[in-house]
Amino acid sequence: DHAVFDLLFPDNVNKIPTEKFLLERTFFRPRDIITFLNSIIEKHPSHNSFKWQTLSDARSDYSEYLLDEVRNEMSGHIPDIEIEESLKLIKNFNQHYFYFKDIVKYYEDNKFHYKNIKVEQSLIYLYKFSVLGNTWKNNAKGGRNYQSWSHRENNSDLDFSKRMVVHVGLREA
Repeated sequence: DHAVFDLLFPDNVNKIPTEKFLLERTFFRPRDIITFLNSIIEKHPSHNSFKWQTLSDARSDYSEYLLDEVRNEMSGHIPDIEIEESLKLIKNFNQHYFYFKDIVKYYEDNKFHYKNIKVEQSLIYLYKFSVLGNTWKNNAKGGRNYQSWSHRENNSDLDFSKRMVVHVGLREA
């Protein structure tokens, strides 16, 4: 019910509608939103609603939580050293949006840090576990921006020709 939501939450957080602010940081799982909100409640037990500042301030801690969730989900599917080096590649590259050719150049220039991974395979893994998505503008539909994520589209694959994007919820880890 919107009336209850409006009582508990601000209209926006840093000029982003609160619903979007919360959802874009998660994998659309209820437990992710509950974890995000519980972290705020633990730090501010006397508050009777969520303030834009407390929501904004929770990003970093939640980002660490979500990164641990991703590591746990990847574990058992991918060797731990490949998980760590793949995540380190994204963190050290330090770009929220990028093209394949740009990360390949960075990887080639810094290959000595990433001895146990192949960049293409790492990016596929990172897409499969929603660390990365694709983003593009569809000019046929009025220039609307689109994103593709494996947690929303089970049968999708990383498109190396499109711009890649790091999940918002993981950017501050």
